[in-house]
Amino acid sequence: MSGPDSSPITATNLSRYSVTPTDVQTVRQQLNAADKCDDQMIRQFVQATGGDLTTAIKRIQATLTWRAQVHPETMTCTACQQLPKSHYMHLVGYDLIDRPVMYSCLEMVTNRSIEDNRCHMISCFEQCVQAMPPGVGQWVWVSDFKGFGLSDCDPRLAKVFLDLSAAHYPERLGLFIVVDAPWIFNTLWRAISPLVDPFTKQKIKFLS
Repeated sequence: MSGPDSSPITATNLSRYSVTPTDVQTVRQQLNAADKCDDQMIRQFVQATGGDLTTAIKRIQATLTWRAQVHPETMTCTACQQLPKSHYMHLVGYDLIDRPVMYSCLEMVTNRSIEDNRCHMISCFEQCVQAMPPGVGQWVWVSDFKGFGLSDCDPRLAKVFLDLSAAHYPERLGLFIVVDAPWIFNTLWRAISPLVDPFTKQKIKFLS
């Protein structure tokens, strides 16, 4: 399939805000429970807000509150505990610049519950964060679309990913590789494309 961006997998072209050590220190001084937030997390929120430190502080504080309530670092997928074949999305290794790589395959999925998939997604995201070597702040997601059909055109799951990423994991996605997306995927892409910001769109690459 020729997707909206099937160009070679290269660095993005859009200019991003360059976070400074002063930015990090300024934000840290304004945070409650600053010990629960490392410098990498601060940098990614500041970059996601384009250097708007006031907004970055509010968003980090909201995420710290969410983490204190939900404890995502200990979250496990209860659906997979009950039926191991419920989902197929796992941390499988690292790329050449030491970013954790997740692989998912739609053909292997038997559970399409939005909430169950949300829990599984959070669990995988947390595994990737915990697996990041020092100095690495992003992951790669390889999504195999073999088996994608009409029942997968529900945009709600894509919105779960977009909302989670924006609210609690900004700038964590380094690259999203879509493998073998069939023509019917265009239906889903048209529905979710307006929700995807330009920087994230540049990270999506289509392979066939």
